[in-house]
Amino acid sequence: MRLLNFTPYEDDPEDEDGKRKRQKRKRKRKKPKETPLERAVRLRNNHRGLWLTYEEACEYRDKAAELENNGRQDIGAFRALREEFQAAYGLTELEAINILNGYNIEDYVRKYYSIMHLIISDKEKKENDNEESEKGNESDEKEQ
Repeated sequence: MRLLNFTPYEDDPEDEDGKRKRQKRKRKRKKPKETPLERAVRLRNNHRGLWLTYEEACEYRDKAAELENNGRQDIGAFRALREEFQAAYGLTELEAINILNGYNIEDYVRKYYSIMHLIISDKEKKENDNEESEKGNESDEKEQ
């Protein structure tokens, strides 16, 4: 095996002295972080299907309870019901399975109700206010 002609940086451009040139890399611009209201509008616009209500979620949960007990596995008739429920209301797979098994129904209904009516939680408002105040402090420090 001959290593005499081996150069570790064959693809890299070199200047006259044989030193590697550093290539300027384009820095990706960070997208400005979206506000809670912008996030809520985006989620509402991207929602597909009907809006989930507590009564409809309980209706599907009752349908799932009537099916043959399969150890809560996502197979057979339970899977068909889950896929139907998921497609009709625009839920994720995990959300549909949890609702059909009777878990966290109120939380999922609250989530989709808040998206439908553009309700922003206090937690999101506080986080957004904190970020804005930190940006304001940084710009004040730069001015001084």
